[in-house]
Amino acid sequence: MPFNESLAVRLRVLLPDAVERRMFGGVGWMERGHLIAGVSHDDLIVRVPPDETARWLRSPGAKPMMEGRAMKGWLKVSVRALDDPRALVRWVERSRAATRTLPPK
Repeated sequence: MPFNESLAVRLRVLLPDAVERRMFGGVGWMERGHLIAGVSHDDLIVRVPPDETARWLRSPGAKPMMEGRAMKGWLKVSVRALDDPRALVRWVERSRAATRTLPPK
C-alpha cells in the first residue's frame, strides 16, 4: 500500500527545511539527523518523550508504532485524526520538541 501523499504534502509545507527521505515504505523528515515526522500508509509517525508514550496514546487517533510490540517514544496517528490542520501542527511540534532533547547525529 502506498503512503498517503496528501499527508506528505502537508508535512512538506510544515517542514520546509527538514531533510526528506524515503523510509518505512513511506517518507520521513529529519532535522539534526533525527526523524521529526513520517508518513507510513495512512498514518503520521511521530516521536514523543518515552516516559510520556502512554499519555499520548490516549489522544484521538494515536496508536502504538508497532502492533504487539511497545516502542516507547514512537507513535502513529491516523490521518483521520488530522483533518484539523492545527492537530497536525501540534503533533509535529510535539515530535520536534522530543527530538530537540537528543544530541545531533
